[in-house]
Amino acid sequence: MSLEDIAVAIYIVNKHAKVAAKTSDLYSIKQKTIKRLLHEGKAQKVGLHFSTNPRLSQQHLDVLVKVGHFMFHIPSNKLDRNTLPVLGERNDLFRNPKIHMSLKKAKSILISYIGKDYTNKKKRKHHDNSGINYKGLSTFLNS
Repeated sequence: MSLEDIAVAIYIVNKHAKVAAKTSDLYSIKQKTIKRLLHEGKAQKVGLHFSTNPRLSQQHLDVLVKVGHFMFHIPSNKLDRNTLPVLGERNDLFRNPKIHMSLKKAKSILISYIGKDYTNKKKRKHHDNSGINYKGLSTFLNS
């Protein structure tokens, strides 16, 4: 798959992540894909933008990353804040091109790129409560 295919898939996943429920793993897929692209030298950090929606009313900086013809934001770390130039507030001078792709196809492209272990979901443990007798203060449960 080409870098442009991956960039389009990130764009679609990012677009859906913005409206998805907070339990969605879409941002995780996006972050891990961009991290791998940066590690492989296929993406580059451009600079820092002030966040338009700061968490808990505290100003923070996001890293602007260029992947192919697309630009994305990821959270910054201490090294980024010490080495990258501050570009100011986010502006609408640059917009990613409008691209259409199904979310299912986009996720499959990114998962095949980063591998199947993309999430940190914990496996649920099955508890067998059939043989446990409750010995507590409730007369309802003890009868």
